[in-house]
Amino acid sequence: MDGHLFKEHDILPYGGFLIVKMIVQADSKMSFRTISKTIWEIIVGTTKTNIPMLRDILKSDLVQRGGVEAHFLETGT
Repeated sequence: MDGHLFKEHDILPYGGFLIVKMIVQADSKMSFRTISKTIWEIIVGTTKTNIPMLRDILKSDLVQRGGVEAHFLETGT
């Protein structure tokens, strides 16, 4: 994980758009587990983020089966 996010760090609401960038290199199942674990462990106080959306995406049966393509957010397939 690459970013400037650490325990008890304040994120200003008018700051940059990218708080953390995560790159996972592993087989599909291990990558999914690593990404899921990380997304569920991130807690951001009052700053609005897309973390709830990412958690919903990771709960999707289609995503868990590995059947998504680049346009998943647009099409849901």
